[in-house]
Amino acid sequence: GLAPTVAPITVAPPPVGVAPPPIAVAPPVTTATGGQAELGAKDVAALISVPFEDVRRVDMVPLRRGFTKPVYSASPITPQLLSEDEIATILATDSDLLGRVDHAIERILNRNLVIFTPPSTASSFLQTRNRETGATQELVNEGFGTNQLVFMLAKILRDGTDLVCMEEPEIHLHPSAISKFVEQLARLVKEPLPSRRRHFIVSTHSEHFVTALLGLVVKRELNPGDIALYYLERRQYETILSRKKGQAVV
Repeated sequence: GLAPTVAPITVAPPPVGVAPPPIAVAPPVTTATGGQAELGAKDVAALISVPFEDVRRVDMVPLRRGFTKPVYSASPITPQLLSEDEIATILATDSDLLGRVDHAIERILNRNLVIFTPPSTASSFLQTRNRETGATQELVNEGFGTNQLVFMLAKILRDGTDLVCMEEPEIHLHPSAISKFVEQLARLVKEPLPSRRRHFIVSTHSEHFVTALLGLVVKRELNPGDIALYYLERRQYETILSRKKGQAVV
């Protein structure tokens, strides 16, 4: 193979009276035999990339969410996956994700999520099927609770995510659906497969959401250490954050 060519680098001396800048040196690594070895370029690159990898695995569910059209065409997918067109595209092209979202919708709402793509087209219709009657309708014609739930679950269940931040996920959901949605989140927190396990930061105004969460602790489906509850209170020009006593940090 060809040996790499390194161009010489000329460093200008600092002005008179000015100390030269410090030179960053990678710390030595202690080997198994007790000796020390200098970090290589790949090791340094791996250390630098750790914070970026952690951030990349954090997802946010926006407050503006849901589907406004009956049919979608294939759309470019970005890492943030924020638009309804991106969500529809990934559901239409990722059968594994579609299956997981469908399974969750079935548990929460007793409905199925269906993607219908007419032959010889690149268009996809997002639909729901009532499990009791078999009736199918466009997702956009469902109530907003069902509509936004599909959007949220697609964000929550997609691969490559560890932490999901959500704002008021209870919006437009029936109390029974809120309880079942909380149960779905708890299953993901306790998921034995690490790649499918999730952690959540949720802001909510719903007492029912909090009660359902604490109810899972009473039933021992969650441990007290699995949740942490904080209250935010506005006082003039500042917001006071207080922790509910008896709750452990995740």
